[in-house]
Amino acid sequence: MERDLENFRAALTWSLGQSAVAHAEAALRLAGALWWFWLIRGYWNEARTWFERTLENCAVSPARALPLIALGVMEYFVGKQDNSARLFAEGFALYQEQGDKRGSAFAASLLGSAGNDAARSCALFDQARATAQELNDEWLAARTDIGQGMFYAFQREPGRATAFFESALIHARRAGDRWFIRNALDYLGTAAFELGDDERAATLFAESLEVSRELGNQNGVALQLTKLGRVALRRRDYRQARIHLSHALALRREMGNPRGILDCVRTFGDVAVAEQHYARAARLYGAASALREMLSEQDRRAFDEQVSALRAQVGETTFDHAWAEGRALSVEQAVESALENAADLPGL
Repeated sequence: MERDLENFRAALTWSLGQSAVAHAEAALRLAGALWWFWLIRGYWNEARTWFERTLENCAVSPARALPLIALGVMEYFVGKQDNSARLFAEGFALYQEQGDKRGSAFAASLLGSAGNDAARSCALFDQARATAQELNDEWLAARTDIGQGMFYAFQREPGRATAFFESALIHARRAGDRWFIRNALDYLGTAAFELGDDERAATLFAESLEVSRELGNQNGVALQLTKLGRVALRRRDYRQARIHLSHALALRREMGNPRGILDCVRTFGDVAVAEQHYARAARLYGAASALREMLSEQDRRAFDEQVSALRAQVGETTFDHAWAEGRALSVEQAVESALENAADLPGL
């Protein structure tokens, strides 16, 4: 599909330029058909633009359901979780109106993972799981287990999340869906890391990295490298941490992913703290502070605690000066600051 991407773009542009309702619906359906490709290949920002344009161009149509859901997924990946929950709810309601059982179940699995009400989310997961069993649909079963695992992961219950991610991996392998295999391995690795099992986490992240490379999913590659960097950091292998993070950051810059870039910059700050390069850490945290509003409440609290601890460590005057320097950096300058002294690292 990569070879035909320009043709798809041209078709979408032409359809959006026509006045007939049939062309507006055709654009919606084409965007919906492309969403999985865009997701796996990491064309999240481009996909968001096409979905926003096609949905705006066709305000009333049954074909809106999948683009709404797909846009919600893309919004989630760029850090706009509140917006994604709203879109999932709209898509779910449309599928329900149409009597589309499988579509409703798919939307329910996503809406459940985006919610904060445990009873409501579990009811949605139960609905999706019952449909997956009725249809003997391994893909849908994997999606549902991933969704419920994510819900418990957000609630900071990695033990409960692990059980669902392990089940998701079984269903994903039966379905032969490498994207869900990649995701389940990633989420299992994250849960293992939170439970303090660095060896298992590293193994799972490495497996997920391999699948990401097979899929050509550069966002997945960068994400796994970042997580492997965090494992190396906790093992006090600071050189290996910087190697992983430098490769991840180079990929993030190439893809133009500001959220991913700032996440890497923040983790470089963690390495600097561990290596007792406190002024550098404050500068990198200052640069990464633009990421703060994209974080969950728990992650924002953790970041604020890191910042407060570093300020106490180095003193307000030194910290505030370095922090202000970091805040003034552009995204590209933040990348260059994080990659200082990276020339001696393999492949850079």
